[in-house]
Amino acid sequence: MHAYLIVGGSRETRRKRMKEILSQKGIGPTPGQRFNLGIDIDDSLKIEDVRGAEGWTGLKRKKLAGLIVEEADRLTLPAQHAFLKTLEEPGDNILIVLTSADTSGLLTTIRSRCLIIRLPAAAADAAENVKFAKLNTGTAAERLVSLYPILKEITGSGATINRTGVKRQEAVMFLESLISSEIATGRTGLAVILNSAVVAHRRLKNNLNPTLALHQFVMDISR
Repeated sequence: MHAYLIVGGSRETRRKRMKEILSQKGIGPTPGQRFNLGIDIDDSLKIEDVRGAEGWTGLKRKKLAGLIVEEADRLTLPAQHAFLKTLEEPGDNILIVLTSADTSGLLTTIRSRCLIIRLPAAAADAAENVKFAKLNTGTAAERLVSLYPILKEITGSGATINRTGVKRQEAVMFLESLISSEIATGRTGLAVILNSAVVAHRRLKNNLNPTLALHQFVMDISR
């Protein structure tokens, strides 16, 4: 296998596993032995970036070298299609290692050409999964009350609604406090909270009963 795709874990653990693979294959850290596509690019990776990598892989070499694409889901769709050629015809003595938080942002044809290495969930996501598991029992009203300490801990929002006959404006303010909090959407549990709050806020604006909107909000989170 000439291509690996490392998914899961944290960015740091993916990078550590990538370095382990390269070391095991005898690929050193020198520029001639490694090409890290997009290491200096924070934004998306485009076709021209892929073309630069193609030029490097096309060089004649006697020793194994490594083409690295960290956070490969940054590749735009056209860039992914262009990268397929590199995966299919990597050149002589080329090992390709890609990393990504998950596989959903990558073409099936890219995934199928790689040996996928799945790392354990990042500690932050694993801890959040334990917290959210507590929301899987009880009525919607009971789950909403159980949600408050979780929200306070992971979003910094101390907003609560402690009665069932909630007024529309109270519900709106509660959801807006969550939406405006500094939620790190790269973490699974927090992204679910934000997305569910946005949907619930929209339902309120469409005149859904406030209590029903909040109950549906917590049920959406606990799915």
